[in-house]
Amino acid sequence: MADILSNNELDDLLAAVDAGPQTGEQTDGRKISNYDFRRPSRLTRDHVHVLQPLNKAVAEGLSGQFSELLRVSVEVNAIGIDALPYSNFVSSLPATVCLNIFSLVGQASSLPINQQPGKAAPQDVGEKGLLTMDVPLALAIVDRLLGGAGVALDEIRPLTELEEKVIDLPISIALQRLTQQWSTVAEVDFKFEERRMDPKVLQIVPASEVVLRIIFAVGGQIGSGEMIFAVPFSAVDKMMPRELMKERFRRAPKKASESEIEALSSRLRAAPVQLTAVLGETKLTLKQLAELQVSHVLPLTRRVTTPLDLLVQGVPKFKVRLGRVGRTLSVQVGDD
Repeated sequence: MADILSNNELDDLLAAVDAGPQTGEQTDGRKISNYDFRRPSRLTRDHVHVLQPLNKAVAEGLSGQFSELLRVSVEVNAIGIDALPYSNFVSSLPATVCLNIFSLVGQASSLPINQQPGKAAPQDVGEKGLLTMDVPLALAIVDRLLGGAGVALDEIRPLTELEEKVIDLPISIALQRLTQQWSTVAEVDFKFEERRMDPKVLQIVPASEVVLRIIFAVGGQIGSGEMIFAVPFSAVDKMMPRELMKERFRRAPKKASESEIEALSSRLRAAPVQLTAVLGETKLTLKQLAELQVSHVLPLTRRVTTPLDLLVQGVPKFKVRLGRVGRTLSVQVGDD
C-alpha cells in the first residue's frame, strides 16, 4: 500500500507550491560565480602570474620616461587585465580614440620545456595588436611637447597631421618599453605600423576572436587618461604556451648566494643613470617657432643667479650651478 502523507507533510507541500518554483541555488555558504560555457575564459591563473609583474615593470618604466620627456610628474599604473571578444573590446572604446596599430615581429615558443626552460624559441608570430590612448590625454601630451602647460582638454576630436607627428615619440617609447618587458618571456618586438581614430572601422582580427586587454591609467600634471594594450590571445598562446608558464612556476625559488648577491650589486652599481641639467625654459607660439632663425635670442624664465635643476632619470634631485672645467661646461652640486 502506498504511503499516505501526514497533515504536516501536506502543509509543507502546499507551502512549497505557494512559494513558487525554486532556483536550486543552495549555496551552503559557498560563493557561486557565473561561467559562460560557450565562451570559456582563456585567461588562466598562470597567465596572470606571468603578466602582472610585466605590467608593473612597464608602468614603472613609463612613469620615469614620460616624466623625463614631458618634464613634469607623470604616473602610470597597470589597473586591469582581462580577456574578451574583439567585438566587445571595440564597443568598450570611445567613438574617437587614438588607435596605434602595431605588428608582432619576432619568434614564439615551440621548443620543449626541457630544451628551452625560460626563453621562447623560433617561430614567427605574424599577428597585429593595438595600443590605444584617450584623445584628451594625447592632446595634453602634444600640448606639453610643443611648449604648453600640458593640461588635458575636454574636446574629443581626431588628431591633426602635426599632432600625429608629435604623438609618435611617446607612443614609440611605450611600445619599446612593452617590447623590453615582454622579451623576458618571448622573443618578440612590437613595431608601429599606422594610426587610426575610429575603432568601429578597424578590424585587426575577427569579431569573435578573443583578445588580451591590459589597461594602464596615466595621471599626474598632464591630467588623467587611459592607455590600453591589446593583442589577440592566439598570439599570447604562441609567445607564452601554458607548458612554459607552468614550468616557470614549478621551479621552486632558491635563496640567492652571497656571490650572486654581490654580482647583482655590482651590476646595479655599474648601471648607467641619465643626469640632465635644465638650463631654463620658455614658451613660443607656433608662428614664432616657424620664424625662428640663426642668431635669434630666446630669453629663458630662469634668472642668471638662480641655481639650475639637475634631473636624475627625469626626476629633479639636486640644485646645481653652471661652471666650466677647462673647455667643458660643468655643474657643481650645491646645498641650495
